[in-house]
Amino acid sequence: MKMSETIVYYDENYPSSWIWDESAKILSGYYKNKGMDRKGAEELEGWIEEKIEEDASSSAVIFAQDIVPDTILRTTQRSRLRKHLEEGK
Repeated sequence: MKMSETIVYYDENYPSSWIWDESAKILSGYYKNKGMDRKGAEELEGWIEEKIEEDASSSAVIFAQDIVPDTILRTTQRSRLRKHLEEGK
């Protein structure tokens, strides 16, 4: 299966844990230079909602930071991230 859209997540306003901030910035810049869109936490939320409605199986997110933002990971069982993963099968 070919991915129709892959984006990279990076948001300087959100923390990382074991990935240094500068490393996350460099990594996201690398993928952006390869033609991928870079999304911050708020943009990522809307993008994932859109992909869930369309076809999540043809999209992927590269997380340049190792902490998933709260915009897509709520404390409920059906968080946006979970929906995206389930729809993508």
